[in-house]
Amino acid sequence: MIYDSDGNAVMPGRKLEDLSANELRAKLYNADIKYPSDASKQDLIKLIRENNK
Repeated sequence: MIYDSDGNAVMPGRKLEDLSANELRAKLYNADIKYPSDASKQDLIKLIRENNK
């Protein structure tokens, strides 16, 4: 993972908001992070941010 100067996880060239909900779900699945099946895109982004600390 790459971090910015504030310690926030970033992906080169793309922000989490630029990813589709399916891409976000895939990242959570690959990291073995459980998420509700009805989670919104904003919920998925929040889960990723919470689990990258």
